[in-house]
Amino acid sequence: MKRGMRMSTTNIGMCEFCDQTFSARGMTRHLQACSPRKEQQAVEKKAGRTAQLHHLKVAGKYYPEYWMHLEMAGESSLANLDRFLRAVWLECCGHLSEFRTETTDYRDTEFIEEEDPLFPAFGAYRRKTASMNVPLARVFETDEALDYQYDFGSTTHLRIEVKDLRTGVAPEKGIRIMARNIPPEFSCTVCGKQAAAICVECQWIVDNPFYCDSCAEDPAKHACDAGYDMMLPVVNSPRMGVCGYCGPSSPEPDGWRMV
Repeated sequence: MKRGMRMSTTNIGMCEFCDQTFSARGMTRHLQACSPRKEQQAVEKKAGRTAQLHHLKVAGKYYPEYWMHLEMAGESSLANLDRFLRAVWLECCGHLSEFRTETTDYRDTEFIEEEDPLFPAFGAYRRKTASMNVPLARVFETDEALDYQYDFGSTTHLRIEVKDLRTGVAPEKGIRIMARNIPPEFSCTVCGKQAAAICVECQWIVDNPFYCDSCAEDPAKHACDAGYDMMLPVVNSPRMGVCGYCGPSSPEPDGWRMV
């Protein structure tokens, strides 16, 4: 899928703890030294039961300008991370999803594949399938990164990496957003104003399929024949412009705080 011309090419995000901005790579270093975060951690030590916490960086595999730094309890499951990613970045039509390591596909329990008894000789060459209801810490005992796919038709690919481990109080629902990219801005292909929508059909025809509200409503200004009926909003997600995705259903989907 083609993506439009940027009004700003600066790939920066905001720290949830101190409101300072850094690049995606710089944010990893910053979060380890952030004074307000350290102060919060000191308070946590007095607050109750502690757990192993994983610092995760999640980014669009092919659109790395979209990224989040998360903290997640190691005892929390991949299924919980799946629900989080859907709520914040992906959910549009209830598509299937999976996490992938070098050897194993982690899926919803209903879609785990069993070994085919008719082809035992090929068993060693087949990828394993397992349930998403597995603790994050168990998966990352042997792997430092995961791939994630949502929707096996118009697929959105994510890359998930462990950046750090610490002991602390588990966040509510097992996951907290520590930092997130500031939404990229796109320019209207017709008038150059800030774009508010992307045309699902134009994106296959032109380099810049983005439109401001005014130009989006005029079919004559579209490169395609579909016009306004094929518009989707500009949203801060690697799934922008795909299928029927229009962004999270609320500013704080399912109780997870958004940055």
